[in-house]
Amino acid sequence: MRVAAGIILVSCAGVLAGCGTSNADQVKAKVDQFVTAAASRKYATICQQVLAPSLVARLEEAGVTCPQAMEIAFGNVQDPTISIGKVTVSGNRASVLTLSAAKNQDASLEAIDLLKTSKGWRLASLASPLTTSEAKHS
Repeated sequence: MRVAAGIILVSCAGVLAGCGTSNADQVKAKVDQFVTAAASRKYATICQQVLAPSLVARLEEAGVTCPQAMEIAFGNVQDPTISIGKVTVSGNRASVLTLSAAKNQDASLEAIDLLKTSKGWRLASLASPLTTSEAKHS
């Protein structure tokens, strides 16, 4: 009986950890994790759990470590917020339309691209500003 109870608890924990959620929900959760980690300056978390390995590799090929790049990108950002709009999932790729803002900065409408890896969804790009024509079609 104890073994059965243990299996049930492990199964429930798996469901709560994200098993059974849709790809779109997983993508939104990864973008939320990114913003939360950036706001609390947890750059190692971003590098290890949020960014796609290919993006981390491109940073390192450019001669900067991932945590250094995150410090440069987000070190002066205060009170970042993000509103997640349309999520488009196609196979192992996803795109999220976002509206991001921070204290003393203009809001920006951007698309974030994600890639599904063996460790789940990861950001393949930090943000691509949308042109007026792209924003109209979204």
